[in-house]
Amino acid sequence: MGDPSPRRREDSTELVARVRADAPGAWARLVRRYERLVLSVPRGMGLSEDDCEEVFQATWMALHRQIHGLRDPGSLGDWIITTARRQAWKHLRRTSLRRQREGASLPSESEAGEGVRQEPASPDAPPIDEVLRLERRQIVHEVLEGMPTRCRRLLEALYLGRDDPSYAEVARRLGMPIGSLGPTRARCLAELARRLEEAGLS
Repeated sequence: MGDPSPRRREDSTELVARVRADAPGAWARLVRRYERLVLSVPRGMGLSEDDCEEVFQATWMALHRQIHGLRDPGSLGDWIITTARRQAWKHLRRTSLRRQREGASLPSESEAGEGVRQEPASPDAPPIDEVLRLERRQIVHEVLEGMPTRCRRLLEALYLGRDDPSYAEVARRLGMPIGSLGPTRARCLAELARRLEEAGLS
């Protein structure tokens, strides 16, 4: 009699379902499967090992909080990459703000000689403020893409177009009564603000 067939590996949808059901060992299996993927994101951004560990923990905490609300467990890898990237940028923002508040400066030569390791900045690297600005803009666009079509089209027409249309022109383009434009705009901006806060851009 031949050896029994090896047990089929759970796909992400099955694994998430077992985590949601509190199946024994499911969470540990999920972490083992994706831990390298999580760490690859901050490491690829050049963060230190200590910073990578913080991003690692924050990403798993975010998943633990949101796992019951995942819309597409089959795309868990994509969700993890996006979340780890956002957690890494949040960490960079916090670090940058803390250094600005503390007026931190580079260590002296004597401090460096006592074990403080300095990583030389690449001459081609953009300033951190520029990097953070571009990342914030990217997150805004990602969040906007996920908005309901009516809100997305309205906000794009009002704020992202090349021209500066009047309310009457926007109403005509979108086929909306001009009187409903203001209240709809307010609701859409409130929803956008809520989603941006969830994405870490509070």
